Amino acid sequence: MTTSDYTPKERELGERKFLDVTKGWTFDQFASLMASAVRHGIEPVSRRLKALETERDTLKTENHALRRRLDALEAEVVRMQAKSAGGMLTLAARR
Repeated sequence: MTTSDYTPKERELGERKFLDVTKGWTFDQFASLMASAVRHGIEPVSRRLKALETERDTLKTENHALRRRLDALEAEVVRMQAKSAGGMLTLAARR
């Protein structure tokens, strides 16, 4: 289906309605996208979108856990550096 398949009134209505939905896309761009979706099937796109959303959520969870672990390791490094500095001060005081 191409934009020439629409009457002028349908095209005008479509342009007004779909410009809001597609954030600045022209009606021709939207019609082309819909024709492509019909040709290739919308269902595979929906499944792919769901898979990408699931992967995104998993990565966000892993990222959160890694950030907590990094914070814990950084705190441990600071504690060890403080201990090391304290030990060196003790050695220096003994001399």
